[in-house]
Amino acid sequence: KYLIAKWKQTVWNGFLTGGIEGNDTLEETVQKEVHEETGYKDVAKVQAMDCVSHGLFFHVVKKVNRLAHYHLVFAQLADLEQDEVSEEEKSIAEFEWVPREEVMDLLTHDNMKVLWKYYLAQ
Repeated sequence: KYLIAKWKQTVWNGFLTGGIEGNDTLEETVQKEVHEETGYKDVAKVQAMDCVSHGLFFHVVKKVNRLAHYHLVFAQLADLEQDEVSEEEKSIAEFEWVPREEVMDLLTHDNMKVLWKYYLAQ
């Protein structure tokens, strides 16, 4: 199954997102973002894929316009062990495990659909 974010303050369903900060590696960033947003503790595999999608949108939580460059990364969990996420993160989105055949129908923006189509073609 695949983890889909369902934002609470706007109509937006998509994949977990985040940005690399400072000198963090891609793997460190994925681990931090997955843990921060979902509470899942152990990312076993991180695979960068050769696909980028772009999205221009108003970020309702941060109250700014954003031009996002989504670099597709596949992350696989080692297990489903979780920590509790912060109240702030809980207020932003809930996450749902979705079967492969339902993902496309849940994605609400074309930039996320581009990433999903690329992933499926691999």
